[in-house]
Amino acid sequence: MKIIFKTCLVAITIGACAEYEEDLEQTNTYAANDQSAVDPATPKDAQPYILQTSAENGRVTGPPAGSWTQVWSDEFDDSNLNTSKWNVLVSPWSRALTRRDPALEWWGYTADNVWLEDGKLCLQSHKVSDSRLETGSVNTDNKFETTHGFFEIRVNVADPFQGAQTAFWFQGDNQGNVDKSGADGAEIDVFESTWTNEETKSNVHIDGYGDDTEKRPVWYHVPGLNDGYHTFGLEWAPGYMKIYYDGEHKVTYKGAFVPMVDEFIWLSVAASFDYPNSPSGWGSRTNSGADGFSKRAVGSKFISKIGYVRVWKSSQTPYYRIKNRETGKWFKVDGTSENTLVEQSSKNQINSQTKWALQPTENGYFYFVNENAGKYFRPETSNNNADLILKPTSFSGGWTQWKFIKAPGDEDYYHLKNRETGKFIAPSSASDGAAILQKPTSVDGKWTQWQVID
Repeated sequence: MKIIFKTCLVAITIGACAEYEEDLEQTNTYAANDQSAVDPATPKDAQPYILQTSAENGRVTGPPAGSWTQVWSDEFDDSNLNTSKWNVLVSPWSRALTRRDPALEWWGYTADNVWLEDGKLCLQSHKVSDSRLETGSVNTDNKFETTHGFFEIRVNVADPFQGAQTAFWFQGDNQGNVDKSGADGAEIDVFESTWTNEETKSNVHIDGYGDDTEKRPVWYHVPGLNDGYHTFGLEWAPGYMKIYYDGEHKVTYKGAFVPMVDEFIWLSVAASFDYPNSPSGWGSRTNSGADGFSKRAVGSKFISKIGYVRVWKSSQTPYYRIKNRETGKWFKVDGTSENTLVEQSSKNQINSQTKWALQPTENGYFYFVNENAGKYFRPETSNNNADLILKPTSFSGGWTQWKFIKAPGDEDYYHLKNRETGKFIAPSSASDGAAILQKPTSVDGKWTQWQVID
């Protein structure tokens, strides 16, 4: 049985790698009411490490607003890894060699490169021969999978100059679904320590890893990463994900790159990629430590140490405005009655009539819930140009369910697709009060593109 948490936010840290081919050393999973999901050694008052920015001077000042509830953690203070929480991965064959040191003929995960020591989870990079690298990796697949929260780790990364890449990441069971959306599952890379300067990269991979794959890499500055312990956090809510390094907000993802389904945590040490002069089109950077594998001695070992993994949920419901790309305006409802029309607001109308919560349902779909009316909306009929109208939350079928679909280009806009009709929506004109109408997917311009504004 999985622990499944369907509401609020979670935090976690890890790095990435695409394929999931490993054998898992698994034992029993937690029941949903098992209080041992939170490690007794976790301080009861521990909260996510988020530094707030002062509006007056832009300086980082203090702890996060609001409270978070601990739901899962591991402080790694036992003598052996808790295998009711973690799978130890074992690669049956080499993982991908693309963009890696050409001397490598085999690299993958082995169980002997994972252990606990002095209250730390140790994941090792071991050069077994001139052509073989064995590393350590664990994940929570089928043991702890959840949607939304705050996930945080504290980590001392293995030396990236030696071709050792530490990663904190997530994976969803349906990441391979091809539908131009990560709402039904994505690979979320919080960080990967491939590079030897003070930068790293987050990434979100959707629609599998073949010809249809889409990804959104974002580079960010990580001062001091290669020296001592640091925290990485992922704040994941319906509608956005925010990545933190040592408490500072670094990256935001929205819309079609944000999963609305359960994902599991993955921690790994891998063979670094971005080898110098990698094939063009891969974003090769000259400061990669991937060539460190050839330079290091056979038998050499380098270790990443993880001090804890902690997960929280929040009872707070975020509300958003949904902005149209063409008009720069958002949709609203002026009343609370059933069948009230959904219309376009003015740019200066910011109140509960223009704010919406995103309530996940299944397979990456969600309901829009108006803050003022407390109701969903749906197209009145399946016809093109049908009005959008308010409906009570008892109308919970496909007519009131929506999914973010990636729009063309790299900008952070997306289509809103209705589950029942398979169609998009757009304002009827640029005017204030214009009706929001259903449109066929062939209408693929800025009028049918939207953005979440928090």
